[in-house]
Amino acid sequence: MQRFRKAWRGPGVLALLLAALAGAGMGLGADDKPAKLPTDLARISPDAIFAVTFRVADIWNYEGLKPVRQKMAKETGELVKDLEKTLGAPPADIERATVVVPELQMRYGPPLFVATTRPYDKNQVLERIAPQARLERVNNLAIYVGDREHAVTFLDDSSYIVGHVETLKALLAQPVAKEGPLSAALQLAAGKHMVSGGFNTRPVLPLAAQLPAEADAFKPLLHAQATSGVFDLDTELKATLRATFGDADEAKAGEKAAKAGIEMIRSFLPIAIQEMSRQPEGQPVVAFLKDVDKTLGAAKLQNDGKELRLDVQMKIDAPVVTASVLSAVMKVRVAAGRMQSANNLKQLALAMHNYHDAYGAFPPNAIYGKDGKPLLSWRVAILPFIEQDNLYKEFHLDEPWDSAHNKKLLDHMPKTYFMPTQQAGQPPFTTRYLAFTGKGTIFEGTKGIKIQDITDGTSNTIMFVESAKGVPWTKPEDLPFDPKKPLPKLAGEAPGTFQAAFCDGSVRSMMQNMKEDLLKALITRNGGEVIPQN
Repeated sequence: MQRFRKAWRGPGVLALLLAALAGAGMGLGADDKPAKLPTDLARISPDAIFAVTFRVADIWNYEGLKPVRQKMAKETGELVKDLEKTLGAPPADIERATVVVPELQMRYGPPLFVATTRPYDKNQVLERIAPQARLERVNNLAIYVGDREHAVTFLDDSSYIVGHVETLKALLAQPVAKEGPLSAALQLAAGKHMVSGGFNTRPVLPLAAQLPAEADAFKPLLHAQATSGVFDLDTELKATLRATFGDADEAKAGEKAAKAGIEMIRSFLPIAIQEMSRQPEGQPVVAFLKDVDKTLGAAKLQNDGKELRLDVQMKIDAPVVTASVLSAVMKVRVAAGRMQSANNLKQLALAMHNYHDAYGAFPPNAIYGKDGKPLLSWRVAILPFIEQDNLYKEFHLDEPWDSAHNKKLLDHMPKTYFMPTQQAGQPPFTTRYLAFTGKGTIFEGTKGIKIQDITDGTSNTIMFVESAKGVPWTKPEDLPFDPKKPLPKLAGEAPGTFQAAFCDGSVRSMMQNMKEDLLKALITRNGGEVIPQN
C-alpha cells in the first residue's frame, strides 16, 4: 500500500492542478457510449485499477475561469509551465489527459495517456518531456527516453503515452483486455464530460483486511464490480456517481456504506469551514463548503437493486471559488517544493559528512588534474555517497567535465541535484545547489577542508545554498566568494527566501534581504564573527 501511495505522487499533482483549474474534483458515474474508442483510450486496458480523464482544453477554456487567469497571470503562468513539462503540450492543445494505475505494485509513477486537439509537433513534445532522448523498442513500438528516465511513446499523430521508461515497457509488453471493470469509464472518457473516471475494486479487495478498524463501515463499497463517473461544470456543478454490485444484498450493504461515507465527509466540513474562516481570503471557500454541506445533506442515493447512483448538483461562483482554490494550490505547491529542496540539501550535506568519514576531509571544490586544472565538480566526487556509485564509475576522472566521454553523462544528473519547481527554462542537466568557493570558505584551495578547520562552528558555517543561477552539474563551477565584493543572487522555492545547508547538516530558510555582512559571516568558516542566535 505504501508503494502504491508513493507511485501516485507525480500524476497526483497533475490531478490536483487540473481539478483546481476546474474549480472542483471528480465523481463516479455512467453515460454516453461511443461505438469505438479513440486511439489513446483504446490503448488503456479496462482491467486496470484506476483511470481518471481530464478534458484539459475544455477546462482551460472554460468561460468562468478567464477572469481568474487574468487576475492570477503569474500563478497560472507557472502552472502552465509545469503542465507543459508534464503533458508535452500547452493545456489549450490537450483534448484529454488520462492518468492510469495499471496495477497495485508499481515501482514508478502511473502512465499518462495524452490526446491532443490537433496533430502535435513530435520534436516539441520530446523537448518538453524527454530532451536528447535515446531510442528503445517494445513490441515494435518506439520509446523515447530522456533524462531521469522520463519517456514518451507516440501512438498516432494526436496521441502519445508519457511515463517512466520501465512503466512504459511493462505497459506495452502486456496485451489490452477487451472488456473489464473500467470499460464504462473509458467510454465516458471519450465523451464531453470535463472529468470522468472509474475504479476497479477487484485487485484492492484482498487488501481490505489490512485497513484499520475505522474503515470497516466503508468496506462493502469494495465489493462493487464496477464504478464509473462524471463531473461537469457550467453555471452549475454536476456530478454523477455509480457503483454496480453482484446482487441486491451487496448493493444494500454498499448503500449503507455510501451513506456513512457522505456523513463522514459532512462531519469534516465544519472543521474545514472553521479553518478557512481564519484565512484572509477564505470567505469564498467558506461559502462554497457550506453549499457543499447543504447539497450533500439533500442528495438522494438511489438503489435499483444492483446499482447505486448519486446525482449531485449545485450552483457555484466558479471564478471566485477557483481563484481561492488556485491560490491555496500555489501555497501548497511552494510548501512542497521547499520541503523537497530542503531534503535534497540535507542529503547532500549527509553525503559530505560520509565522504569526510571515508577520506578524513571534505572533498575540494573540484576533482583536479595533474596539471592543477579543475576537471569535475565536487558533485561528481560525492556520487558514491548519494547511492550513485555506478554513475561515478562511468566518469573518466582524468578528463574535464565537457570531454567527449564525460559530456554524455550530463543527462544522468541524479534527482538529488534537481530543485523541484525552479527548473523552468533551464537545461535538464542544470543544478542550482551551489557552494561558495574561495578563501575562508569550506571549499578553499585544491585540498579538502577538515571539520576541525571550521573554527567558527559547523552550525555557523554554510555548506551549500539555493542559487538564482544554475550550472551544468558536473562542471567545476560554483559561487566565487570575495568578502570585499557583492554576493551573488540567491533564490529558493518560496518568494523572497533561499535555503542553506550548514556544516552541521541542518537546513535553514533565510531571507534574500538579510544583511549582507551577516551572510558573509556565515559563509566563512574561520572569520571569528559573532553570529546572533536568531
